Amino acid sequence: MSKNLRPARRPAGRGARLTLAAGLVLAGLGAAAAPSPARATVAPASAGSPLDLPLHWAASSPALLPRQAGPPPLDLRRGHALDQTLAAVGLVGASFALDRAVGAGYPQRGPSLVFEEPGETFGGATLLLAGTAALAAGGIALHKPALVRTAKESALALGATTAVVLLAKLATQRQRPDGSNRYSFPSGHTAGAFAVATVLDREAGRGLGRFAYLAAATAGYARIAGNKHYFSDVVTGMLVGHLVGRLVTRHRHAAVASPAAPLPEAPAH
Repeated sequence: MSKNLRPARRPAGRGARLTLAAGLVLAGLGAAAAPSPARATVAPASAGSPLDLPLHWAASSPALLPRQAGPPPLDLRRGHALDQTLAAVGLVGASFALDRAVGAGYPQRGPSLVFEEPGETFGGATLLLAGTAALAAGGIALHKPALVRTAKESALALGATTAVVLLAKLATQRQRPDGSNRYSFPSGHTAGAFAVATVLDREAGRGLGRFAYLAAATAGYARIAGNKHYFSDVVTGMLVGHLVGRLVTRHRHAAVASPAAPLPEAPAH
């Protein structure tokens, strides 16, 4: 095994400090993404995404879920959103324990290369920005306001995710596994890909959303296989991107999920 494929040894306590930093970021994003109490309600099942389910199960006891047919709807109450954020912080902390096992180096052949090269493309800024611009242009050309709105939300999610990731990288100064620099935590490629995937899932439908999540997961895999990130970098980037995507789409979804108040009846004459 090539020496440069082995993850760098981390100082003692480094994982705990990075988990705390990730917790502060995720808690802030989770609090911002939670709808206001005035609009608190239970959203329809279609509003959930594949990422919401593990966070929902990690944050909730099955005994407390309402008995009903079919999968439980996503609960968008503020307290529940914060519970999911705490569960996300727990997932980040657990991911540090898997850094060496998952990032011990991948053989540069076979399936690794098959997924690594497309993954680098899916998570790259060029494709994400070009795709967002193409979506906006298509919406304008076809007179589809929904496509233009989705493009605007994708651009906003990319900008916000980039800002959060850059601040986190500068604050943590974690060295990359290949030793190239100290901007490993979290993975910006993964965060950007999952931010756009979350927007597409919530705005453009589950079919396109599932494909976008698959592409985003491939981007995360590629960053580990290419020895650019630890597993915990990718997990944190995934959660940051997902929460930012929910944040930029929360207002419209809260308005759609909240039933309209009944109009007052006219007084009898």
